[in-house]
Amino acid sequence: MTVQEFYDKRVKEGIFPEPSKGSINLQDLASQGSSRQIEEDKEKEENEILEEQDDSELLARRRAMDEYKDDHKRGWGNRYNRS
Repeated sequence: MTVQEFYDKRVKEGIFPEPSKGSINLQDLASQGSSRQIEEDKEKEENEILEEQDDSELLARRRAMDEYKDDHKRGWGNRYNRS
């Protein structure tokens, strides 16, 4: 396998960047981060609205998680292979 074949294989697998695509700018990365922040803010707002409305599904999910945490303490997982 030649170096070019190896590189082409890695590009197809998505491990290496495509040479025709060009380099990634820091400004592009920053703008992607801000869009993620906007999405996270929207999710937080939706959760706050559901909390204020006392959504029964949300309350049931949170109560179930609370009971799960009461029954399954941190560190009580698979302990068979410990000496």
